Amino acid sequence: MGKRGLMASVLTAAVLAAAAGAGADWTRFRGANGSGVEASANTPASFTDKDYKWKIALPGTGHSSPVVVGKKVFVTCADPKEATRFLICVDLESGKTLWKKEYTSHWFKQHDFNSFASASPVADGERVYFTFIAPDSYTVYCLDLNGKDEWTYDMGRWVSQHGCGCSPILFQDMLIVPNDQDGPTASLVALDKATGSERWRIKRKNGQTFTAASTPCIFEPKGAAPQLVITSKANGMAGIDPKNGKTLWEIPDAMPFRAVGSPVATDSLVVGTSGEGGKNRSCVVVQPGTADGAPAKVLYKMPTGADYPYVPSPVIQGDHMFL
Repeated sequence: MGKRGLMASVLTAAVLAAAAGAGADWTRFRGANGSGVEASANTPASFTDKDYKWKIALPGTGHSSPVVVGKKVFVTCADPKEATRFLICVDLESGKTLWKKEYTSHWFKQHDFNSFASASPVADGERVYFTFIAPDSYTVYCLDLNGKDEWTYDMGRWVSQHGCGCSPILFQDMLIVPNDQDGPTASLVALDKATGSERWRIKRKNGQTFTAASTPCIFEPKGAAPQLVITSKANGMAGIDPKNGKTLWEIPDAMPFRAVGSPVATDSLVVGTSGEGGKNRSCVVVQPGTADGAPAKVLYKMPTGADYPYVPSPVIQGDHMFL
C-alpha cells in the first residue's frame, strides 16, 4: 500500500486511549455519534513505545477502526491477497485474543488506498455488528460478545469504482446500514438489532462515482425528535426520521463531489464535506429542517478548492471546527 494507505496490521492499546483510558466505551466509528471527541479523555499529543500497554500483530490489514465495549476490543482486518476477512475480539487490559472469526471471500479490484476491511464495527452491551463487501454481496453480520453467530442480512450486490468505506451505526433498537453506491441496490436500511429483520428501507439515487464512504450521524436538536443525517453526491445532505425512514428534508446540491468524510452534528447544525481528485473540495454547514416541515438552510459554504480536506471527517469542539 502507498504512503497514504493506513495499515492495521498492528493493534496497540495506545490507539484506544481516548476511550479506554477514560473508562468510556468507544462503540462506533469515531466514537460517540461519530464526533471523534471524548471529553473526559486524557490522551497525550504523541506516543512513544513506552506509552503502549500492549501491542499485537493482526492477521491482515484494514482501514477500519477498533471499537471498545467494557473490557473487549473489536477490530476487523483482511488478507490483502486472498481477501479473507477477520473479526477479532481482544481483551482490553492484556491484549490477549479472546476469539477470532474468519470469513472467506475473493480478491477484487478497488482503489489502491482501500482494503478489504474498511467498515468499522459497531457494538453495544450485547452484540457486535459489522459488514464486509464484495462485488456480488454486501453482508451485515451480527454476533454476540462471545463470538456466537446471531444473524446475517444480505444488502445485495455492491457496485463501486473504489470499494467501500461506510460503517453501520446503532440508533435505539435499530442498526442503520448506509448503502450509497453506483449500482441499483443503493439504499438506506434499518434493521432490528436483535433479529436482523428489516424495519424500513429507502431507495437512494445511484450512478457512476456516486458511491459514498461517509457514515451517518444523529442530529439531536433541543426539544425535538432526533434525525438521521446522511450525505452522498447523489442525494446531497438529508435528514431522515430514524423511526420510519421518512425523508424530513434534503439539500440535493450540498455534496457536489464524493462524500468521503462523515457528517458531524451539534444540537443546532450539521457539517458535511465532499471532494474528489487533486483539487475539488467542498464543505457546507447546514441548519437542519424540522419534522413539521420547516426547510433546511445552508448557513455557509467554504470556497471550493484544494485547501480543505475531504477524506478526514471534521471535528467540532465548542465554537470551533477543525478540518
